[in-house]
Amino acid sequence: MNPLLDDVPAAFEHVAVRPRLVTIDRKGVALPQGGHFQGIQRLRTAPQRLVITSSSNSQAYFVTCDMTSDGTHGRANAPVRLAGSPLNHAGGCQTVDGFLVVGVEDDNGRRTSEVQFWNVAGSPTPLTSLTIRRSGAEKVSTAGAVGSSSYRNGAALAVATWNAETVDFYASSADPFHVSGAKFSFRRTWTKAGANRVGWIDDNFGKYQSVNLITQRDGKLYLLGLNRSGGDDWMDLFTLNLDAPAPTMLKKIGKKHMFCTDGCSFEFGSGVYVPSSSHFEVYVVKGTSGDHATGTTIHANHFGLA
Repeated sequence: MNPLLDDVPAAFEHVAVRPRLVTIDRKGVALPQGGHFQGIQRLRTAPQRLVITSSSNSQAYFVTCDMTSDGTHGRANAPVRLAGSPLNHAGGCQTVDGFLVVGVEDDNGRRTSEVQFWNVAGSPTPLTSLTIRRSGAEKVSTAGAVGSSSYRNGAALAVATWNAETVDFYASSADPFHVSGAKFSFRRTWTKAGANRVGWIDDNFGKYQSVNLITQRDGKLYLLGLNRSGGDDWMDLFTLNLDAPAPTMLKKIGKKHMFCTDGCSFEFGSGVYVPSSSHFEVYVVKGTSGDHATGTTIHANHFGLA
């Protein structure tokens, strides 16, 4: 699992609000037509790699990128298909060690989705036994952004639906990535409309395009939400209590105004990276990288320590 942070709120405060530019060469790498990048994560496995999820007209997919040792430049690999139409919309994602957790959804009917799990440390391989298939009412059965982190002896999973109006939470009692037969079970649904906002620093819960989970050393869970609102990019921090009644599961305790560059935005793909127990970092990717067949460069931002 990813490192446990000593103090998540303190680490949140120490994330820089201005990034360094990351450029990734994709010359000769054709992508499926349409859509845009939806999520970005850095893998903890060596050598340094990024993984970027994307939607398109025909399929959901991701691209792994081999990075230089300083993380400022990279080379994109050929896209890997997650699912075909109607599940052509991959959303915000999170990596756990060398594993990718990502939602794919039907963004037209908005009634079906899957949460998929992939081993991306080497040649990408799906963990099909862990796939969570979701269907039901419109907009609340989608999986536009997902996050996962360690929880007690297992792991927690958050699945944000259309515009993050609701968030479904799952948990496993053992490590699902390494223990045979361990799987996620549904716990409960938090709804934006039914939230108890007593004690929040403000009343806003954004239309988060990325939600990631972070675990503190004492076992406390946090949810990080990243979105763009009013022309500005925002990173919000919430405490998460999976044992609390649904209305009080989330409590907003932090908010940061972030300043993306070079066309990058939290409206598209973004995500957290936890390199050690002392701090975390944030990546964001520009939504498009030129023509799907002839584009040459993927631009990203890396927010390190202030």
